[in-house]
Order: sequence, then structure tokens, then C-alpha cells
Amino acid sequence: MWLIGTDEQKFLYVLYLCSGGNSSVYVSELMIQERVSFSYKKLHALAAYWQVQGCVVSHTKRGGVSEYQLTNEGSIAALRLKRLFRFRFLLFVIIFILVILFSSLFLFG
Repeated sequence: MWLIGTDEQKFLYVLYLCSGGNSSVYVSELMIQERVSFSYKKLHALAAYWQVQGCVVSHTKRGGVSEYQLTNEGSIAALRLKRLFRFRFLLFVIIFILVILFSSLFLFG
């Protein structure tokens, strides 16, 4: 998860992963907190951010536990984030391999 940028992006991506990309699935705030270790306050602030963007819908269950659901816009935004994270990872791997190759050329060549 270290290649993921902001907390907002982490929240949306984890919600996407927990829902399996399905916009009809509700994901409990406890499941999200378990995966990203956000505080209760921070989690609700991030959910409010994505609600304003139109990507997440919040439902409060009995007992005060919230559940979050991705909208269609949220699924599209999460897929864009997934592509961005994949690109960052591949770029990191390519740079790492190039560094190893050039360092071995200078050390042994």
C-alpha cells in the first residue's frame, strides 16, 4: 500500500477492493478500519469527501456502525486509481532493475 498516494485514494481503493468492484455491495466501516488503520473520525471525514464527489453512499446501521457503498462513478474512479497504482509499481520495478544492471556494470565491468 506504500505506492498509494493520499488517504482519500487509499479509502476509495480499499472500499473498491472490499466490495470486489461490485457497486451493490455494502462494506462496513470496521472492515475498512481494519485494512487501513484510520481512526473513526478520519474514516468519516474521508467518506464525506467521497460523498461530495458522488463516489460513495453512506448508510448507518443500527448501533451507529456505518456501511459504505460505491456508486458507478466511484467504481470508475477506483479503476482509474488501480491503473495509476499499477503504473507506479511497474515504473518502480523498471527503475530498480535498471539501477541493479548499471551498478553491476560499474562494479564488475
